[in-house]
Amino acid sequence: MRIFDKRGRGSVSLPEFQESCHKLLSPCKNPYLLNAQTYQIFRRFDKDSDGYLNFEEFSAFLLPCADEKLSNKIASRNDVNFSEDSFELLIRLIKTMISMNGSHEFLRNRLRKALEKQYLTLNDAFRSIDFNEEGLLTTYDLEELLDEPRKNVQTSEFVKEIELLVNLYDRKNAPGAPNRGISHWSFIE
Repeated sequence: MRIFDKRGRGSVSLPEFQESCHKLLSPCKNPYLLNAQTYQIFRRFDKDSDGYLNFEEFSAFLLPCADEKLSNKIASRNDVNFSEDSFELLIRLIKTMISMNGSHEFLRNRLRKALEKQYLTLNDAFRSIDFNEEGLLTTYDLEELLDEPRKNVQTSEFVKEIELLVNLYDRKNAPGAPNRGISHWSFIE
């Protein structure tokens, strides 16, 4: 986190996050696009929407299935120096996250346009997927939606992938909370 949290406050602001990404990924062909993509990534991982990534949120950015013992061990170290291989992996991870975010936004825009052609909105799509009508897209809802395409996937792997997806977009609830899901607001955003 020290690469991003240069002041050692235990959290990273959006400008710090963007500046660090620019430095790690330089030279950058389109800094405006990189700013937009890092903003979207930052918002996705800023679960409490306070404008900062705390250590837990930052760990979720790097390790979606963060091991609490490992996170605590890393957090307690003052001499975090990346090996050349680890530093290269960090850069590749950030590039992959940015690429995935670009793909995600491209598909969201295509979906929005396809819905508009049918005189539908993202609100309509959300309501049609929210099978329990709870105002959240839960693991159950997504399993129901994706039931057909999963015939060749083991159930446990399928459920893990869906849980990772829900965890990525679940902005309010802590892991293990009873009503976990993607809120209407997160879906529309």
